Amino acid sequence: MKHYEYEINLFVDGELEKEQQSELFEHLANCEDCQSLFTDTLLLKEKSRVYCAENLYQIKSKPKPVSKFYKIAFYTSSAAAVLLLFLLITAKPKETFVTKNEVRVDTVFVEKEKPLLNEGNKKLFANIKQKSKSSNEVAFVNEIKKMKTTKITLSDLIKYDVGS
Repeated sequence: MKHYEYEINLFVDGELEKEQQSELFEHLANCEDCQSLFTDTLLLKEKSRVYCAENLYQIKSKPKPVSKFYKIAFYTSSAAAVLLLFLLITAKPKETFVTKNEVRVDTVFVEKEKPLLNEGNKKLFANIKQKSKSSNEVAFVNEIKKMKTTKITLSDLIKYDVGS
C-alpha cells in the first residue's frame, strides 16, 4: 500500500489540488499510519505558529551583539579619518612656487629682476650719463659695474636713456 506523506505535507501547506485532496481523504479513511502522520503534521504546524507568535516580540527586540573586531575597526577608521581631515586643513606647503619669468615687450623671456632705479640711483644714473658723454664707452661700463645692484639689463639702460 502506498503512503501519502508528500501529499499530506502539501495539504497542510495548502498546496494540494482538489483532485488529489479527495484521493488523500479516501486513503486516510483506510490507513491508520497516514492518519497518525496527518494529525502529527497538523499539530506541528499549529505549535510552530503559536511558538512564533509568542516569541516574535522577544526575537525582534533582542539586540544582536556586536563583535569587538567591528568596534575596533569602526573607532580606528574614525580616528584615521579625523586625523586626515585635521592634517589636510592645517597643512601648509613648505615652499610656495612662484613664476619668476615675465614677458617683455620684445617677447624675449627674461628673468624678473629687482627694480634698478629708486630715488637714490636716479642721481647716480644722471652722473653716469654725464660722464659717458664726456668719456668713452669703457669708462661707462666700468661705472655701471661699480654700482651695487644685482642686474642691469639693456631695457633698463634704454628706459632711462643712459649712454646715448
